[in-house]
Amino acid sequence: MSDTRIERFGPARVLAGFALLLALVFGVSYGLGSVVGPVAPGLAPAGPGPGGDPADDGHGMTMGAPAPSEVAPQAAR
Repeated sequence: MSDTRIERFGPARVLAGFALLLALVFGVSYGLGSVVGPVAPGLAPAGPGPGGDPADDGHGMTMGAPAPSEVAPQAAR
């Protein structure tokens, strides 16, 4: 009778064990992270910044060819 009960609750025990192991790993990771501190304290999102132009959040990157006003004039030969 004990074999039948173990087989019946086998998958639930394995799933509960996995969930417990996962919780333990996340707990240890969180604890170590809070002890060590931030990885990059000065890191900020790459947004436009305070008062910046929201259209210029690509840091000078454009899609395609540059606008005609941005092309450097070619020297006459």
